[in-house]
Amino acid sequence: TSTTLRRILVPVDLRAGAGDLVELLGPFARLVDGELTLVHVQAPVRILGIGFGIDTPSLAREVDRRAAAEAEVRLKAEAERLRAAGLRATCQLRLGGSPAAVVTEMARPGTFGLIALATRAPRGVSRAVLGSVADKVVRAADLPVLVLPGAV
Repeated sequence: TSTTLRRILVPVDLRAGAGDLVELLGPFARLVDGELTLVHVQAPVRILGIGFGIDTPSLAREVDRRAAAEAEVRLKAEAERLRAAGLRATCQLRLGGSPAAVVTEMARPGTFGLIALATRAPRGVSRAVLGSVADKVVRAADLPVLVLPGAV
């Protein structure tokens, strides 16, 4: 088994639900004796509103703090579920940035050997205008990318 495939970066969209990582990645990770690193990119919360005596910047910071704390709990729980299934798994929460840009920045040769991600496969105009994280990662990554169906 190639040691380069053992370190697997797995972007996870917690907003979409983490999906069944054990079912999707378990057999492959076991085959290569892999270590999964789950990463979730938490976008900043945007609060629009002026007036009514509300300190909008302070409110946004508090909402961001709570959202990041919740995301970290959910991400750690997903990593623990993988470990309970006998897989090696760690997790990282990244704050801010485009998910595709953060993933491709993390996935430099020598740090990981593979990116494994899922796509909800947007179709038509939505994909043409917005693209998908999976599509952007496949095009920009310097590593092999395994694209799985479903929400990871």
